[in-house]
Order: sequence, then C-alpha cells, then structure tokens
Amino acid sequence: MQSFFKSKFLEICDDLQGFCQIYTDGSKTNNGTAAAAVSDDVVKSLRITSHASIFTAELIALNLALDIIRRSRRKKNCHLL
Repeated sequence: MQSFFKSKFLEICDDLQGFCQIYTDGSKTNNGTAAAAVSDDVVKSLRITSHASIFTAELIALNLALDIIRRSRRKKNCHLL
C-alpha cells in the first residue's frame, strides 16, 4: 500500500514540474512542538510552545508556507504539499 501512495505522489510531482512546490509539516513529540515549510530555495522553521497541539503546529506550518509565497516573485503557480 505504501508503494501505491509513493507512486501517486511522484506522479503528482511530475505534473507540477515548473511550479513552485512548498512542503509543510507540523510535528509534536515529547521533546517539543515545531512547524516548518520548505521550498526550492527557502526553509522556514519554528519551535513553538510544547502546549500547542499538532493541529496548531500544522496550521503554523501552512502560515510559514504562505509567508514564503508572499515574499516570492512567483506568487502564482505555487502548490502546497
């Protein structure tokens, strides 16, 4: 099943060639909570309060991605993954 999802993901990435791709992730462990957004040339990450939920971390990661788009010259044709 995992290979199916990997195959589909790679298929989507092929379709997005030439577009700005931004990957986001929010993470929560016993050691803390953090969020990140990564594009071809920009990495933004942030440690947040350990009291924050995983959902808050994911939303902060999306906000970081939007900040990358706002500061980018390629405001159109950006895809969040």
